[in-house]
Order: sequence, then C-alpha cells, then structure tokens
Amino acid sequence: SSFHFPLVAPLGDAWQAMGALARLLGRALPLLSVVLYIASSLVMTLTNKSIVSQLKFPGTNTLLLVECVVTVACLDLCRILGLRRTPFSRGVLTSLPLVTGAKAGNMMFSFLAMKYTSIPVYNVLKRSNTIFTLVVDFAVRSKVPSYQRAGSVVVMALGTSVTFLGDLDFERLGYAVAILAAVFQAAYLVLSKRAEEHVPGLTSWDLLYYTAFFNTFLFSPLAYREVADIRVFMKQHDFWEAAAPIGLYVALGASLNYTTFLCTSVNEPLTTGVAANAKSVLSTAAGVFIYGSTLSILGWTGFVMNVTGAFAYTLLGISEKSRAKKD
Repeated sequence: SSFHFPLVAPLGDAWQAMGALARLLGRALPLLSVVLYIASSLVMTLTNKSIVSQLKFPGTNTLLLVECVVTVACLDLCRILGLRRTPFSRGVLTSLPLVTGAKAGNMMFSFLAMKYTSIPVYNVLKRSNTIFTLVVDFAVRSKVPSYQRAGSVVVMALGTSVTFLGDLDFERLGYAVAILAAVFQAAYLVLSKRAEEHVPGLTSWDLLYYTAFFNTFLFSPLAYREVADIRVFMKQHDFWEAAAPIGLYVALGASLNYTTFLCTSVNEPLTTGVAANAKSVLSTAAGVFIYGSTLSILGWTGFVMNVTGAFAYTLLGISEKSRAKKD
C-alpha cells in the first residue's frame, strides 16, 4: 500500500501562494516605495514642526546626534549580517569631510527654518536648493543645464520671490536660515555626486553611513551643551508627552533614510524628485489644516508658481535622461 503525508498538498499550495504574493509585491514595489517615501517624509515634516514650534524642545542637536547614531547602528547591523559592505579607503577620508559638513549644515539649518517659518513658506524656501544646486554644480563639476530646465528654475525663483511678498508672517531669521539650509543641501547633493565619481565603489549607502558616522563627532559637543536645558525641559513636562514625538522623530529619521534610498534604487532617481514635490504639496495642505495659513492670495500665487517650476524641472530631467538612454 502507498503511504503519503496529508500535509504535503496544503504546504505546497501555501508555498505557491507565498511565491505569487512575492511576485505581486515585486511588481508593486516601485509604487509602494514612492508611497512609503511620501508618507514618511510627510509625517517627518509635521513631526519636526511640532517638536520645534509646539513642544519647543531645546535639544535639536541632540535629536540630530541620536538620528546619526541610530543610522550608523542600523547600517552596522546590516554589515554584520552580511547584507552590505562598507568599503574604507583614503578617498573616503579625503572626499567626505566636505560632504559631511554640508550634510550637517543642512540638518541644523532645516530644523531652525522649521521653527521660524510656516510649512508652506518652508517648502518654498527648501525648494530653492535646486537654484543653488545649479550654481554649485557648475562651479564644482562644470555642469550646465538645458535652457528648458534653467527656465523652470527661473519660474521657481520668481515663485519664491512672490511668496516672500505675500507672507503675512515674514520672519527675517527664518528666511535666512532656510536659504542657508538650501545652500548646504545643494552643496551636499553636488559634493556627494562628485565623491561617487572620484571614489571607486562608493555607493549611496556608503555616503549615508559615513556622513552619519562623521557627523556624530560634530553633533556630540553641540548636544553636550544642551544637556542642562533638556533636564529642565523634562522636569517641566510629562515624560511620555515629550518622549512620544521625540521617539517618533528618531524612528522617522531612520525610516526616511531607508525609504529615500529604496525609492531611488527601484525607480528612476528623478522619481524621488517627483515624489518629494508631491510630499511638499501634501505637507502644505496638512500644515495649513493643523497650523493655519500665513500667506495672502499673492503668497499662494507664488507657492503655485514655485511648485509648477519644481514639477517642470523634475519632469524635464526625466525626459532628458530618457533621451540620453535612447542615444
């Protein structure tokens, strides 16, 4: 008589179902990565605004330090598990200090800008990094944009100026630090691209790891100076009331790093740019709903001009890259 295991058929069906689900997720991963990136970036923006404007937490450098430490720890764990490698060379030491400084400047000034500007204005000023990127890219890598993309940047710049004229809650310091954040972000984007071109084998993961690693040394003394203020703050607030948004910030910082890389790796890099513009519009809507609006009709006209220029710049980049591949 033949002998058979009654569980073989159900297990086989389950295995086939898991395989079908994996294939489905594989096909949906590009769209899923965009949704995850937009969601994490959106919640990160609103959390940052809550921490600096409502909670008034006095330890922003401490938060940035913890974010860097968590990023390094997570990537080190991936290295230990054999999921990635972290090459180290003389090129890393010579090429990454400027990249690290630019990243730190962007992180610090972005936090300050969020404190002194509304979310719509913050998003408009943040997008001015594209303008500075063109200037820095030309100075560092001699890259010249097409006339069409240059034109879209002009529209963005005009939109920024019109937004400024229509900002009913204009804060000079807020605009200054937001523009500095945009300059540092532009420098980081260009210098990191230059480092990838000059250091063999250097990847986006490596840049993320080393900038976080080196920035722990930059943020540590700054965070130490905040210890006394944080102690006073924690005595004046309920522990969980303060810990919840801070813990959320740290978790979002790690997830945003991952979702940004995932979105860029499974899609065209410029898809992340489109997603970032979509996030900007959504965070503006959420910010207006939660915190109200400080823009006049003129200011909103500038916002629309700025967003239009940003979308045009990104879509033109996709078109140019597609033509380059065909050629």
